[in-house]
Formats: sequence, structure tokens, C-alpha cells
Amino acid sequence: MELTQEQIDALPSRYVNKKTHLPYEVALHCLRTMAPHVKSAAKYRKWIKETKSYFMPVHPERVYSNFDWSEFLGKRQLNVVEKTASARARVYRPLWDAVRWAQRYCRANGITTAKQWVEHYDTATDIPDDIPKYPKNTYAKDWPGFAVWSGKTPGGIQEAAQRVQPLLTLLHPVKTPQNVVQLVSWADGIGQLRATWPKQGDFDRIIGCWKLEQDKIPEVERILAHFGTDNGGQYTIPNLHELTWELNSILDMVPLR
Repeated sequence: MELTQEQIDALPSRYVNKKTHLPYEVALHCLRTMAPHVKSAAKYRKWIKETKSYFMPVHPERVYSNFDWSEFLGKRQLNVVEKTASARARVYRPLWDAVRWAQRYCRANGITTAKQWVEHYDTATDIPDDIPKYPKNTYAKDWPGFAVWSGKTPGGIQEAAQRVQPLLTLLHPVKTPQNVVQLVSWADGIGQLRATWPKQGDFDRIIGCWKLEQDKIPEVERILAHFGTDNGGQYTIPNLHELTWELNSILDMVPLR
């Protein structure tokens, strides 16, 4: 994704060179909105070279004090990370997103006990990689019990529906100019987004992803109206970089992995 002239013009002039870099928090927002797919140091440096984003430091660990790659690349938020025997981190979806998915799956497959879940897990081919085999261990700190996980109790189903974190995304519709966007919400959180995204054909790019807060929707709509033109639910935005920057100021970003 090469920077457009509008995006470059939106940056302070002193940043459009190799000598001065953005402050850490600004660089963090810039990376999360412009390159959410970048999840390694090597891909980060490749992205800088390909897009000529020299206002970002090639070696941020040498520029920013107390630098941490995991935080910088957005690997610490929302997801639960569990170490496997090979010492490689496996990332699972947030607890209540996972519970919400598991409740529907268990009820559809007649799973009512932890033993049945483990046995089914070993042979199933339709369980996403970010749903754990041993959820009690993965979510040990906040584990609500297998009755809630399997959807056996009405109270557990209701709690999962209330506790899951809805998301708001800014997507690019296919066969439209690159500066056209559309807002789409995901009531069942990041799990629903991950499960749906590979199968849908209406959008080809996720421009931004945030926690959905209903009380801030009027402000989001005001910002969209200010920065672009509404074409029946799709917005033509002259400066996407400026728009996402503004949305980041009122919404909490969610890194996608």
C-alpha cells in the first residue's frame, strides 16, 4: 500500500524525510491504521521500503526508549497467547468471543461435557485454529465453567451475548475507487470477523478496526460526513489517512492477526 500524495501532504513536512521520525504514540497509530497486516520486524522494514514511509524509523528499537516489538506490532491486545511445547505462541480469540462461538457449536453437535469436547476436537475439521482444545487451561484466570462454554444454561448464553466485544470496521468495497469505504459492525466480535472475512466477496481490504461503542456512533458518523461524501452507505474519502487518524482519537483500535 503506497502512500498517496494526500497522505504525504497530511504529514508535517519535517517528517517526510529520513532524518526525523514520528513520536512513538503517533508512529504506533500510523502503523496500526496504515499497515495492520505487518506483524514482524522483517515485514515492518519491508513495508517502509515498499511504501517509502521514511517518517517511520527502520530500527525503532534504536529510536524509542523502552521499545517492545510485541506492543509496537499490536500483538498484546485482546487475544490470549498460550505457549505450546515448541515454545511458539499460539493466539486464541478473547474469552467471551470464544465462549459465544463454542456455545453455538456445542449445542449444534450435542456436546455437553468437557470429555466430549476434547474427543470431538481431536477429529473435527470445522473448529477454527483460535478456539482452544483445553479452554479451561487457556482461560484459567476467568474460566466461567464448561456449562457456560457449552451453552447448557440460559444464564451463560445471556452473559456471553453481553460480554462479547463488538467491533466496528472500515472496509474497502470491491470494484470501487481506493478512497471509497464502508462501515461494518460485527456483533460477535473478532471471532465473527475472522470466520466471515475469508468467505465474503464484498470487501477486499480492512482499513481500520475498533471496539464498537454505541454511544460514539453519532460522533463516528459526524467524522465520516466531515471528511467525505455519503453515497448510500459508502463514503468517498479524499484523505483516508486523516480519517483513520481522527477515528483513532475517539475509538480503541483492535489489532488483527
